[in-house]
Amino acid sequence: MELANEEIWEKIVRESIEQAVEKTGEAVPGARLRDIIHHNAKQYNLDFPPEPFAPPTRFRDFLNHFEAKGMIATRIRLGQDFLVAPAEKNHLLVETTNTKRHDQAALRQDLFWAFTTITEHGFHYLKSQDRFEQSSESPSETNTDDDRIAVPPVTITQSCQDRNDFCDQYQYRDVANELRATLHSNDLMALRKFGSKLRQLDLQEQWHWYRVRILQQRIRAWANRMGVNWQPAWWLPNPHLSNSERQDKITEHHTQLSPAFLEAMARLTSDDLARILIPMDIVSRLFNNYSH
Repeated sequence: MELANEEIWEKIVRESIEQAVEKTGEAVPGARLRDIIHHNAKQYNLDFPPEPFAPPTRFRDFLNHFEAKGMIATRIRLGQDFLVAPAEKNHLLVETTNTKRHDQAALRQDLFWAFTTITEHGFHYLKSQDRFEQSSESPSETNTDDDRIAVPPVTITQSCQDRNDFCDQYQYRDVANELRATLHSNDLMALRKFGSKLRQLDLQEQWHWYRVRILQQRIRAWANRMGVNWQPAWWLPNPHLSNSERQDKITEHHTQLSPAFLEAMARLTSDDLARILIPMDIVSRLFNNYSH
């Protein structure tokens, strides 16, 4: 493909990737590099992406043009954003093993669906089975059974607002405005257009982890309001982590020591503590269950 202003684009790509690598000392994820190139192109009064790489052509196709010229090197990663490095520093592609976002865990699937699926009646939580399932009745009716805890229905308005909030916090305003333009109709079609634009801009990973973060806050608020204990099984460790890394993540996200538990522990002597053989996160969960 022929690219107008070829030399200028070569300079923009080279400056952008060097800027990113100099800042972190690591290969740069594709989505991050796209943001930097978009920002730097404006300094040359150029629109990004340029023809013939405008949507629906993907950003990866744009980079392939420069990889073929021997300027950059890339690495595809299963389940993660691809990595990019200067061709002369391709060793960084091996040294950089994980992005910060991908090192996080994820919400359990039925829980994720319960707080993201747009339905008339929402979902309910079966407390005795630790399971979320879709409701066929109104939320007020599900509250008549202590074992069936209502989850408020997800609305189109709330879903669009979450996406608008994502645009508000995104640092590159031109890109954010492109995304926001898909949400004017406030309907299911707007959500589909938003998802399509995310893929064009290679921003799926940023949106995913932003969404996980706000969902975690929303779920905790619901659990506190309904008197439901946060369950460790709701938060799944990254399947790419080793067993030791996975246990570290589980402990990091799930070990929550209540004030009452800490107060009780403070009364124990050194001899008492030396006799405790049960892992402390299990002791904490048992204590919390009995204290409610």
